[in-house]
Amino acid sequence: MRIGIFRTFPIPLKLKLYNIQEIGLAKGLLKQGYSVDVFSFFEDVENTTIYYSYDGLRLRLIPLKGISIGGRISVIEGISKHLSCEDYDVIQVHETSQLMNAYILKKAKKLGIKTVLYQGVYQDYSGIGRFYQYILDTIFQKTLKCNSDYVFAKTTMAKKYLEKKGFRDIKVLPVGLDIDVYSETCFRNELVEEFTNNFENIFLYVGILEKRRNVSFLIDVLKRLSKDEVKGGKYGLLIIGQGPEKEFIKNLVRAYNLQNKVLIFDSIPNKLIGSVFSKCDLLLLPSLYEIFGMVVLEALYFGIPVFSTPTAGPKDIIKNYEYGRILDLDLDYWCLEIEEYLEHEKKHKRERCLLRRRFVKSHYNWDKISQKYTEIIGF
Repeated sequence: MRIGIFRTFPIPLKLKLYNIQEIGLAKGLLKQGYSVDVFSFFEDVENTTIYYSYDGLRLRLIPLKGISIGGRISVIEGISKHLSCEDYDVIQVHETSQLMNAYILKKAKKLGIKTVLYQGVYQDYSGIGRFYQYILDTIFQKTLKCNSDYVFAKTTMAKKYLEKKGFRDIKVLPVGLDIDVYSETCFRNELVEEFTNNFENIFLYVGILEKRRNVSFLIDVLKRLSKDEVKGGKYGLLIIGQGPEKEFIKNLVRAYNLQNKVLIFDSIPNKLIGSVFSKCDLLLLPSLYEIFGMVVLEALYFGIPVFSTPTAGPKDIIKNYEYGRILDLDLDYWCLEIEEYLEHEKKHKRERCLLRRRFVKSHYNWDKISQKYTEIIGF
């Protein structure tokens, strides 16, 4: 049995920097008895590559070739050949907002292949993208509905989004965490070591520095907490990431005179990220929009709680106080809750760390998720 997973979003995947959802699912499906091909644009894969093997089955990474339009959609070469020349039993695509997906599903159905639509997006594009979304829905939405045998949503909010567009019989199938990628080797950097040792509490942000991630809000939080001369010296903020707002964030840090309290580090290999989480006390994620938030699972797996805005993934994950807090964007409220939470955390840190790790391993395990996947599609 063979499954082909198509990720047609034009931004390339970076294997070394991210815990990639498609690969995590594919590895789980191998353990269920299926060979899997993952089609995507890759930054560090140029030719078809056997990435992982299990019990005689193979996970192959197959680079797509095509052009990007506006950085949001792609036109891909050779789709028909990929579908016709390989003996797939299931084809999976991601998102209703990708131009090629209706074609892939329709072609697969004509070939007698079962089809899966897996949705994470829960809002239409904004700005000029809204017009594109309208055109896409008008022309292709009926094709997507008619040619999707099974529809999965990563979150409750994504399910509601699809229901508003007329999709039915949608199953919520969350994203898992591929814990095999993490190494026990520590990430060693003198700058990070010195910085994390200087403060009683370290806040952590991991992700792209862009407007929708709202990282400037974290600088405002740190500024407010630092006003108290006694308490202010307790807090430091470690930012891991880069992006279009990096210089803006650095300038804001200088404007607030917080240079000694903020450390920005461009990137850390994903396999070493665990040793960084272990040095921090609270992950802060004030995003305006977050499809899932793999970093939330990573933080909980490595024992630290998460404060997040009410975006799709965090809302489904952070149900209990021990895992963190879901808060609207209110500066005073965030600061108050952070201080109270960390004070309470001191008394229960060890048992809560173990509780968080067990929670992720139990509920966001790719082996269990892939088992549910195969049960639903009838294999």
